[in-house]
Amino acid sequence: MQLTAYARLTAQIYDAALTPEIWSDVLRAICAEMGAVGAAYIVRNRAESSGIEWLSFTGPCAEARADFVTHYAKHDPYAPLLDTSPPGGWVQLTKALPEAALRGNEWYHDFIGEKCRIRDIVGQRIAESPLQTARFSLHRGAHDAPIAVDRRQFQDLVRTIASAARLQLELARMHWQSAASLLALDEIAAGVVLVDAAGRLVEMNRAAERIARRGDGIIFHNNRISATRAFEEAKLARMIFSATNERGGPKASRMLIGRRDVSAHYVVTVAPLGADHGVRGLAEQPLALVFIDDLDRAAFARDDLTSLFGLSAAENRLVRALAEGKRLRDIADERRVRITTLRTQLSSALKKVGAARQSDLIRILAKL
Repeated sequence: MQLTAYARLTAQIYDAALTPEIWSDVLRAICAEMGAVGAAYIVRNRAESSGIEWLSFTGPCAEARADFVTHYAKHDPYAPLLDTSPPGGWVQLTKALPEAALRGNEWYHDFIGEKCRIRDIVGQRIAESPLQTARFSLHRGAHDAPIAVDRRQFQDLVRTIASAARLQLELARMHWQSAASLLALDEIAAGVVLVDAAGRLVEMNRAAERIARRGDGIIFHNNRISATRAFEEAKLARMIFSATNERGGPKASRMLIGRRDVSAHYVVTVAPLGADHGVRGLAEQPLALVFIDDLDRAAFARDDLTSLFGLSAAENRLVRALAEGKRLRDIADERRVRITTLRTQLSSALKKVGAARQSDLIRILAKL
């Protein structure tokens, strides 16, 4: 095979991993190169003896594909030999299962002999995952010469086929994991959005889609998550960038994003989902999860007042003491500070939280 033709076939093999429908074209090209009458690429569910998940035939067997899936696969004694053989090891049908051992077998006589007119098969297990196994085989016709599977260039092609098969199995696994994850996320009342470092959307659940349609406070513009107010947009962008770029395990961060109804702010939490979590973006960029919840439904930890409202540590301690029912005088005596200092801290906290008086502050804290 000329180098250009070999390179073209190699590229086509990898294309088949992404578009499995073209495996038949790949098999046809390999048969032409190897002088085989046909070929098969089969992905099987390991939990079922005849659970065919993907099948591509070329050659005489292609016309009998439906018969193989519905009937003959469960009578196939050759497949278990491939599934248990060492990876990369060829299994020849006529040597592994001589005709005396196949006497009376429907798969061998009716399918291989009568329908496909195949004299021999050489195949191997080329890839496997916890749930699936993939096998590849070449078919020799009744009047064909033996297939030279020891040819160096063909062995290189088989290694490429194995790599493509592993990629196909991994993509299938990721697809089902993603589908299962999305089903679970759709059961969450809060909005969940998966973004890259630039805030570009990768995925979102149904609650997030409803938030996007409202366009109130949080918006999705040019395929990016953002906020309607400039200062909140800037802070959200910084949180996402930090979650996707800081090394050493960045922590989740929180902020409030206002809405037209001032009593119904969004609480936005940005959590890292990078290399340590085994999830990466399309360009090998770590991702971040953005959780969007209503203020009156969210649950908060002790440090959240600082991140949500920008309270200092002293202001945080003060408002929590007030929420517990303590008076300013009692807090001043307990902490041995001047009551004027506490009044200054309280005035600052009221402004940051957006409360006009102490009673409003206690009401807001009670909701948290």
